[in-house]
Amino acid sequence: MRIEALEVRHLKVPLAPPLGGSAARPAQPFRGLLVIAAHGEGGCIGYGESYGTPASVAAIVEEVLAPVVLGRDALDVEVLWHEMYRKIGYHGPGGIMLEALSGLDLALWDLKGKALNAPASVLLGGYRPRIEVYAASIYLDQPAAMAEQARRFAELGWPAMKLKVGEDAERDLAAVAAVRSAVSPPIKVMVDANGAYDRRTAIRVGRQLDKLGIAWLEEPVATQDFEGYARVAEALDLPIAGGEGHYTRWGFRDLIQRGQVDVLQPDLTRCGGLSEARAIAWMGSAHGRSFSPHCWSSVFGLAAAVQLASAAPNTLNVEYDAHPNPIKERLLGPQLTPEAGVLDVPTAPGLGIEVDTQAMEQMTVARKLIAPPSASRQKTA
Repeated sequence: MRIEALEVRHLKVPLAPPLGGSAARPAQPFRGLLVIAAHGEGGCIGYGESYGTPASVAAIVEEVLAPVVLGRDALDVEVLWHEMYRKIGYHGPGGIMLEALSGLDLALWDLKGKALNAPASVLLGGYRPRIEVYAASIYLDQPAAMAEQARRFAELGWPAMKLKVGEDAERDLAAVAAVRSAVSPPIKVMVDANGAYDRRTAIRVGRQLDKLGIAWLEEPVATQDFEGYARVAEALDLPIAGGEGHYTRWGFRDLIQRGQVDVLQPDLTRCGGLSEARAIAWMGSAHGRSFSPHCWSSVFGLAAAVQLASAAPNTLNVEYDAHPNPIKERLLGPQLTPEAGVLDVPTAPGLGIEVDTQAMEQMTVARKLIAPPSASRQKTA
C-alpha cells in the first residue's frame, strides 16, 4: 500500500458550559482534535491524532516527516518509524516533534490494517475481546459537587472513576473523602494530581489516600522529577501511576528504573505512536508494571490505545473521557462507547473504526494537504 499523500486537519467545536479542569489545566471552552491522515492507493485513508499544536505539527509533517514516508509502503510502518525518529532525534527526547511523529504513526497503522484487512490488535500479535475502561474525570470543584459527579458516574454503571486534586492538600483530602463516601467499594476511585504536589505533600496526601482505599495516585510530582517519583513510591504502599507527559521507551525506562512508577500511562498521540507504545507496554511487562494508556479528549488515540490494550499482556485498564465530546460523537456515533465500564475491542480493519467524513469536513477549521511535488503539479494542471 503506497503512501500517496498526507493531510493535517484541525477540528474544533465550542462547548457550553466549558469542560472542568484540574490544578494544571484550566477549564476548556471547546473540544479540539488534531488529525493526521495518510492517503494510500485506491482512496484508502488511515487516520491518526497528534497531541501537538496545529500549525507546528503541520509544518513538521510537511517539512520533516513527509519526505521520509511519501511514496513508501505503509506495511513498513515500523521501519518508517525508525527512519522518522532518526530525522527528529537531534531535536531532543520528546516534545512536539514526537507528537507529530505519533499522529502519523497512528495513521500508518490504520492504513496498514486496512491494506491487510485486519485490526491492529491482530497485527500486534494478540487479541483480548474486551477492555476495562474507567471514567475520567471528576474535575476540581467543591467537595459536595465532586461527590455528586461521582454518584452520577456510579448511576451510569461506571465501576471505576478518577478525580482531580492538586490545589490544596486539606481541600483535596476532603474532596476525596466525600467522593469515597458517595461511592463505596467495589467501585474503584483513582486520584490524579497532574504533577501539582511537591514530594513531601504527595507523601502526606498519599498516606491518607491509602487509608481511604484509593486505587492509585497519578502524577504526584512534576513530570521530570524522577527522584521525587521514587521518594513517593518508596514511602507509600499505594500504587503510583504516571507517564502521560513522557516520551519513547527510553523515557519510560527512566520512569520505571529511576521513578519506580507502578502503572505506566503513555499517551499514544505523543509518546511515539502505536509503534513506540507497544515497546513501552512490553518493557513494562518485563518489569512487572501495569499498562493503562492515557486517552483524555481523544478519538483516534483512544481507538489505537484500545487496540494495543487488547494485545498487551500487562493491560490494567484504559482511560475513557466520560464527559460530552461532540467531535467524537459526530465522527464515530456509537462506536467506542463502553457499557458498564467495559469496551468491546473493534474488529474492523486498522484502528477498527469508521469515520463520518462529512462530519469531519463540517468541524474542520484548518486543513493542509501534503503530496509529492509531481502529484501537486498534476493536480494544479
